[in-house]
Amino acid sequence: MSDPTRPSGGEGPFVQSPVTRTAARTLTPFVLAYGVYLSLFGTSLPGGAFQGGIVVGAAFVLVGLAFGFGPMRRWIHPGAFAACFLLGIGTFGAVGMGGFFLGGAVLDVLVYPVDVEWIVKLVEVAIAVVIGVIVTGLAIWLSAGVGDGGERE
Repeated sequence: MSDPTRPSGGEGPFVQSPVTRTAARTLTPFVLAYGVYLSLFGTSLPGGAFQGGIVVGAAFVLVGLAFGFGPMRRWIHPGAFAACFLLGIGTFGAVGMGGFFLGGAVLDVLVYPVDVEWIVKLVEVAIAVVIGVIVTGLAIWLSAGVGDGGERE
């Protein structure tokens, strides 16, 4: 007989609560939108890249808690984590070194031919992506177990 508290694939002991699943389905788009809002408007309002990245990462953790981290590990390719992480770090590095190559100092955003706010927003989004990927990746990795190489049997 099938145990209703375990997923069909046997991916670990978590409760499949309809309340948690409904909350995750309902709240996740709003939480993601709020995280993006915090990241984009943190330059002129309270908030910023770190807060926005944490909120976006928390949205993915909520989905993992509601539907299981095992299916989430199968859904998100590990290369996607690496690509997002490298894209965020690379964008931050490119903006930082771009100021140097345009005749200013490292991280000098005043030498760019566009408005400073756009450069700062680009950096904020890059940092938010890195933080969101780290939070999501840690939750998925820790849910797999630390000592068994990340694979459940």
